Amino acid sequence: MSENIRLLSSHFELEGSDRVDLLQIVFGAILLAGYYLIEIAYRVVYFIVHFWIVSVFAVIMHSCLDPEAPIGRPSF
Repeated sequence: MSENIRLLSSHFELEGSDRVDLLQIVFGAILLAGYYLIEIAYRVVYFIVHFWIVSVFAVIMHSCLDPEAPIGRPSF
């Protein structure tokens, strides 16, 4: 990692505080990428959990309304 920063610094001729700014930009980009990965994972888990809850509720309601009807087919 430090070798990559050193190469970037030498490529753009950065010294002193400019190099610190580059480190802050790289660190900020890593944090931002991590935030978005966590956000995507949260939304996927949220969708799966709510889909499961709605599915269980639908099966319970179906069995309460007409216990003889096969699941997935209307009973009329």
